[in-house]
Amino acid sequence: MKSEILQLAMESLKREMAEMQGDVQGLKLEMLELKAKSLDVVSKENVKELELDKLLSTKEVEKILGVCYNTLQTNIVSKGLLVPKRISARKIRYSKKELKVYMDNLESSNAKSESHG
Repeated sequence: MKSEILQLAMESLKREMAEMQGDVQGLKLEMLELKAKSLDVVSKENVKELELDKLLSTKEVEKILGVCYNTLQTNIVSKGLLVPKRISARKIRYSKKELKVYMDNLESSNAKSESHG
């Protein structure tokens, strides 16, 4: 009697284990598919977005805008037109995306003033 119960329990455990192994295999396939999709999305659709999210040094921003450090700090940063991100105690970076928005706004305001003037 005890051996029959043990045998039934063992068979039940074997079935459950086989089911779990099937579930694990299914999950592994899903993970691989999701990884492939995420790589596909990053590589094809979001390349421009990722490039715009790049952080730029103060020197790079000065060069792009054609201004010196004092002009950048006095006329742009202090007015909140471009907000730096503090990476560490000594390292400050600017979002390329935010810089592009600032430059687009600057262009559109220049175009408006030229058409009205």
